[in-house]
Amino acid sequence: MRRKMSTPGLFMALIVTLGTFSLLLPGGYQDNYATGFPTIRADDVYLYGIVENVTGTGETFIVSVYQNATAGGNLINSTSTDTTGYFVVNISSGQQGGQPPVVRVESTYLYQGNSVALNRTLSAGDSVNITGLRVWKKPTGTLIVNVTSGGQPMEGAIVRVLDGSGYSDITNSSGQCRFVDVVESLLPISVQAEKEHYEVGVNRSVIVRANTVNYANIELVEKPLPVNVVPTNGTTTYPVVGDIYIYFYQDMDAASLTKENITLVKNPDIPVNYSINITPNTNNRSLRLTHPPLEYDTWYTVRVSSNVKDLSGGYPIWKDYVSVFKTEKGPATIYGWVYLKGTSIPAPEGTTIKINGLPQGTTDENGYFEIDNIRTYGIPLNVSVESTYLYIGSFNNSVVVYKGDRIEVKDLWVEKRPTGTVMAVVTSEGEPIEGAEVILHGTPYVNYTDERGIAMFYEVVTGALTITVEKEHFYTGRNYSVVVREGEVTQVHFNLVPIPLPIATSPEDGEDQVPVDTNITITFFEDVLISTVTTSTVKLYENGVTPVPGTIHAITSRQVIFDPSGDLKHETSYTIFISKDIRNATGDLFLWKNYQATFTTVPWPPAYIRGYVKDAEDGEPVAGIVVRCLDSEDTTDDAGFYQLMLRPSEETMSSLTVEFNGSGVGYTTTTITDVTLSAGEILEFLNVTLEKIKGRYTTYPEDGETLVPVDVIIEVRFDMPLKIDDPNVSEWFALSPLGHSTVKIGGEVSFKDGDRTAVFAPEETLSYGTTYRLHIYNTIKYSDGTPALWWNESITFTTEPTPLFVDVIQPEDRTNVSQRDPIVIQFSK
Repeated sequence: MRRKMSTPGLFMALIVTLGTFSLLLPGGYQDNYATGFPTIRADDVYLYGIVENVTGTGETFIVSVYQNATAGGNLINSTSTDTTGYFVVNISSGQQGGQPPVVRVESTYLYQGNSVALNRTLSAGDSVNITGLRVWKKPTGTLIVNVTSGGQPMEGAIVRVLDGSGYSDITNSSGQCRFVDVVESLLPISVQAEKEHYEVGVNRSVIVRANTVNYANIELVEKPLPVNVVPTNGTTTYPVVGDIYIYFYQDMDAASLTKENITLVKNPDIPVNYSINITPNTNNRSLRLTHPPLEYDTWYTVRVSSNVKDLSGGYPIWKDYVSVFKTEKGPATIYGWVYLKGTSIPAPEGTTIKINGLPQGTTDENGYFEIDNIRTYGIPLNVSVESTYLYIGSFNNSVVVYKGDRIEVKDLWVEKRPTGTVMAVVTSEGEPIEGAEVILHGTPYVNYTDERGIAMFYEVVTGALTITVEKEHFYTGRNYSVVVREGEVTQVHFNLVPIPLPIATSPEDGEDQVPVDTNITITFFEDVLISTVTTSTVKLYENGVTPVPGTIHAITSRQVIFDPSGDLKHETSYTIFISKDIRNATGDLFLWKNYQATFTTVPWPPAYIRGYVKDAEDGEPVAGIVVRCLDSEDTTDDAGFYQLMLRPSEETMSSLTVEFNGSGVGYTTTTITDVTLSAGEILEFLNVTLEKIKGRYTTYPEDGETLVPVDVIIEVRFDMPLKIDDPNVSEWFALSPLGHSTVKIGGEVSFKDGDRTAVFAPEETLSYGTTYRLHIYNTIKYSDGTPALWWNESITFTTEPTPLFVDVIQPEDRTNVSQRDPIVIQFSK
């Protein structure tokens, strides 16, 4: 059981049992602690007490007794306090000495202790309560240690504070350790960091200030990996041609030296073609990477993986070894832009750039060019824009470059030459030729005609030029005198002459009047394989559509006859077709297209229709009558004669209709139908008579009317309005007694019914019982000026008879007449 002694006068209770002393001491004295009581000897001295300020520190302190404080005497004995500060020190009889001892609380890293000197010597059996001993905490601060490697935080490094504190810790992911209660140091202390594969790092200049956060930095240097690569990491001028070498510091397992573990890439991660070659007789310590030439001025990375093994199967490289290097600068490069002179418009894409007269590059769509691999250093270069058909180029002869340079070349331009347009029109036999090649000599231009036979050329430099037109199976066309003018379209026409096929026929192409019993003769201009000349390759078509049957007869190896099965038709078109599949004697095709020839057979002999046309009233010949039958037409002459020539389409023509049209000369129209006529026949005397066309009018009185009043007003009604302002309107009509045409009765003409009716009022009363003729003349006109009548016409009418007059002449006095007076009646006739 522990007991705290609270006063210095506390005495020891001795219990005497069987001649042995036992001293009851506080629990801080641990001798014979198992029984709870220390062993007490009668001649020992005991010093005890409480060190102030221990409670709350959580620590125990060493209390030491020295022989002589002033002389720094030897240590007599020491003990530890408990966590409350209580202590007991035992001094045996042989250690008591002759001088007063000194009791001291030993200082620790964090706490400072003091000492108390006794003022008397100790005697056997003494028990002394020591007072005045105390501890106090030294001034402290906080220390934060940052550990890095290559400027990057180093996690997992062990950090030790070498100031006697015994402090140590492991850095976190930020590379930091934090230490609190680091005793203030007036002089620099050291802080040490270490990590596997790194050299130990020490900072010897750390000053810790109390009540302050203090910082210390340690940079760890990685131990070299047991491998080396040439080029070394950071090389910037490595040749693009040559192997890369790798050296290991120990014997290696060749099976692990593979492309999976040893890589070469173009940064950032573009694969490079390479092979690994181990140097013989080096125990796999030396190898080289063989590769095609690398790119100039480019970063590459060689990586040796930590997965490579040594001969014992171990992994000697604890992390990937990386060597990043840059290749040497390449030849110089020039670049620039070419524009149209005086503008910002790019030169045509593909404009050639020359260096010292030799083509080296071309411009893109923006006028930009770039030329590399230039190895002429330190002397002026002549950089020029090549002049072309359309453009004149400039030059710059003051460009100087050195290895690796990239220089912009300025003041380069092109100037366009004046141009016009050429339109070539190509035909043959009046038809456009498609696909003809048109060549403008002295220019880069070649074009082909479209389906219209036209080939257009734009931006043709002005001036004279020669144009050639070529088309397979046509003779070449050429024009030497074409002049192109700026901004104008120059049109040139070519009429190509076809090269005849090596073949001829009888009848020839276009022949007419061919007899209907003809055979077709075909002549080739070279020997042919007769077996290929059949009714499949030689055909005859009626009207180009209907096949004509026939047989083939070979006369020679160059001539055959196609014999139609029967006579051909009169006046019919036939087409001879000869296929290009016919082969010559060597078995080759020699016709470049199918051959066609068209001919026409003789027509049927013409047939004729003749006759006369006469007036139906007077039998006189009528001229001007149009006579038609089929596609034949004639007009009667002054004798009324006509003649039609018909071209039969077959031997006999039946159901023909002949029309006689007199409408143009004031006669009616009539037809004769069902006329039959044979080829070569003459039909004579097909005669007709025609009636005159009567005017379209009515009259009052009507023609032949009787009992017409003698004071009649005559009306003539037409179908359309009349020209009432005609100055000769008074001469449109005449009235005379029948048989006395020289006697003219005048009258006044007026109009009504919308000017359709002419009213003739005789100027005198007509005679009774007299027949009159009204003459209606063809001078009458409609309001549009056209004649109303083809002919002079007339009507007749008869007036009423003379009237009967009766007069009573007796008695004269008719008011007083007797029944017997006679009545006398007198008649006028």
